[in-house]
Amino acid sequence: MGRFRFTFAAVLFAGSMGVTSLPVDAAGPGSIIGAVTNAGGQPLAGVEYSTGFSFGPKPTTDGTGAYSLDGLYPGGVYQVVFHDTSGLYADVVSAPVTVLEDGPAVQDVVLPDAVLSVRGRVTDGDGNPVAGVVVRDQNNYWVAATTNSDGFYGLSGLADGSHDLSFDTWPNAQTFRPTTLTGVVVQAGAVADGDVVLQRYARIDIDVTAAGLPANASATLWLDLEFDNPVGYGHTDENGLLSFTVGADGDYFVQIFAEQQGYADEFFPDTIDRELAQRIHVAGDEVVQLTASLEEQAIISGTVLLPDGSPGSPYDVTARPAGLSDNAPMEVRTCNLPADTDPPGTFRIGCLHPSGDWVLKAYGLGIANNEYYQDSQSPTHATVIAVNAGQVVTGIVIQLDPKSPEPTLTGLSQQYFLAGTTTPEVRVYGTNFPSDPDAMSLTSGFWFSGVNATLKVTSVVSSNEAIATVTVSPGTIGATPEQRSLNLQSALGGGAECACQLYLGDATTQAATAAGRVTDSRGRPVRFATVELRTPNPNSSTGFDSRNVITGTDGRWSAGGLTPATYQVVFHGTTQLAGQWWSRKTSSAAAGAITPASGQTTTGIDARLGRRDQIEVDRAKQKYQTAQLNFDLLGQGLSPINGDFRVSIDYGWGMVPLEAVSTSDEMLHVTGYAYGTGPFDIVTEWTRADGTVASTRCVACIAVYEPLQLYAYNNTVVRGETTTLTLAGSGLTDLKSAKLSGRNVTIKSWSVDEFGQLNVVVTAKPNAAVGVRTLTVTRVDGATATVDVVVV
Repeated sequence: MGRFRFTFAAVLFAGSMGVTSLPVDAAGPGSIIGAVTNAGGQPLAGVEYSTGFSFGPKPTTDGTGAYSLDGLYPGGVYQVVFHDTSGLYADVVSAPVTVLEDGPAVQDVVLPDAVLSVRGRVTDGDGNPVAGVVVRDQNNYWVAATTNSDGFYGLSGLADGSHDLSFDTWPNAQTFRPTTLTGVVVQAGAVADGDVVLQRYARIDIDVTAAGLPANASATLWLDLEFDNPVGYGHTDENGLLSFTVGADGDYFVQIFAEQQGYADEFFPDTIDRELAQRIHVAGDEVVQLTASLEEQAIISGTVLLPDGSPGSPYDVTARPAGLSDNAPMEVRTCNLPADTDPPGTFRIGCLHPSGDWVLKAYGLGIANNEYYQDSQSPTHATVIAVNAGQVVTGIVIQLDPKSPEPTLTGLSQQYFLAGTTTPEVRVYGTNFPSDPDAMSLTSGFWFSGVNATLKVTSVVSSNEAIATVTVSPGTIGATPEQRSLNLQSALGGGAECACQLYLGDATTQAATAAGRVTDSRGRPVRFATVELRTPNPNSSTGFDSRNVITGTDGRWSAGGLTPATYQVVFHGTTQLAGQWWSRKTSSAAAGAITPASGQTTTGIDARLGRRDQIEVDRAKQKYQTAQLNFDLLGQGLSPINGDFRVSIDYGWGMVPLEAVSTSDEMLHVTGYAYGTGPFDIVTEWTRADGTVASTRCVACIAVYEPLQLYAYNNTVVRGETTTLTLAGSGLTDLKSAKLSGRNVTIKSWSVDEFGQLNVVVTAKPNAAVGVRTLTVTRVDGATATVDVVVV
């Protein structure tokens, strides 16, 4: 067999085999060195070189044009690629170089002049060269060069015609503004001139100190009136200095964030309110010098208590600047500083700036109401706490009240408004409203529609009714009225979304009004019923525009601000009453219409609603200890039932029928068997007289529990001490009570944790008799379970 002889040659990826650059005088075996010059013999500095394709930055020749590559295989054959980033010289691939074992291999290279389309120089206003500027043809991204140390660059390969060149200063010349040179005419055989003079950025320099020493801080630069779009960020150096480059003339302000323990954030020069911050006018290449001194933080501390007097969470107490609305975002930071040595419930809020006064807010987190100190529903009436730099305010006690039910929102007395107008005395309907009007916030989606609608609650009549003012800013809207949803938020916690809508009409239209009254078949007023006015709109997906109003407590309704048009009126029913069209019609085709003229008021649009011909289930008797069910559905229209009816349990995977018999107009008796435990939906289906099938669902209407059992693994209580017992078992959900037999041993608190375990805090007096006590727990369905507790 013959032998094969190999010649080892390779083009290596930069860095892939440990290829590096090193000083020429340090080169030894396994290296290539040399010098790079132009055709005139002048050394070329800043030329990139590598042994082939590579990622990332490449080494460059030094000021004498020298280069070196190390870490190469002795005996290997390499070719070195040279690239002048300025574009003034053409790329060159060296002749093959064999790496030596006893010293560096030498390969000198001459770069010829490039055939240029454009040659130019980039300088500053004083004529000094600007290096590191990336010049790019805007028609061809890949045609680019970077100015060298003398500011020169060249572009090759451009087609004849007019070109626009961009000058990007961000990579290496960040103190200069980028620019564009337009209309550079390229002709074959000629070199176009591409000289430009760059303008420097304006600059804001800030010297930040704390207690007279350089401060550790960061800052954000804002353009005035552009509050959602910061234009710069900075951080102090070791001397407390930070700097912003400013690219456009205008008024700016600065927000400073203290990153030094014990100091507070601020808006320059010394405020917590951005509106009071100093506006700094910057133009051209101006340099503005500022000095900022951080304020030592103030601290407010105290105790927060839950409704039962037990400690609350200190992290749920915050401080807000006085005068800030409940739903306004915080503009300066505060910080919670509770220590491990603090008693439970102790809050300690720091990072407070002394230029403003503060109010405290405690969040109930579903256990209690949100509350402002002291016992205020809104920040408007909260107790204001003034602080000085470095001051610690102590002794604040916040006692939270029990949780109020979630509010609801059913609508407004008027829902159509004209642009450029203010409508006072708009009635707001719902439930569980707070008594403080400043604790209620109404919002709509109008802010992004080009016309802004502001809703302000001015007074609260009752927990079901409030009064608001609606102000609509001037603006232009189309022929179709704007429509947006309505939302309510309570400072006590919780919120509600309304199915109703707000509508805006053209301000040039003279509004019309329609009004009437809704009663039931006995003539009693129907309150909080929806009255819908429909006017044709061929551009709408439904073919009409709808405007809704809600009847008041006397059943009366009024729809003001109507555009003169033809309207059909729909009276939507309630859970007990069937809806109808005006006047007493069952369909749109048979319904009449009203046509109020401009500025006219049309009255007498009344309705008398009859009983619904369907079943409405409100609730059921819910709690069961066994799988054998025997319960009553409670509601309306449950007897007599026309046609077939069925009652079933929805298990998610299918419907299992139950036995049902109607016993009265409000009760349906049901028996059957449940498969498993848990809350179950009950579905009632029936066939109407016209043959259609309808249904109603009672969500989580019944609950079937597993047997109640209780086990004790560690059930020892020591006299004179408080002990927490953790007890396992089954069916421990929805416990109603836990009681302990015997004297001088009491239960301080109990709860069921997320793992289904019962945690009982037991206190035994020093004189308690030793021996066994019986702990008894009772569930809401009446089931009980016991376990022994031993006092030692």
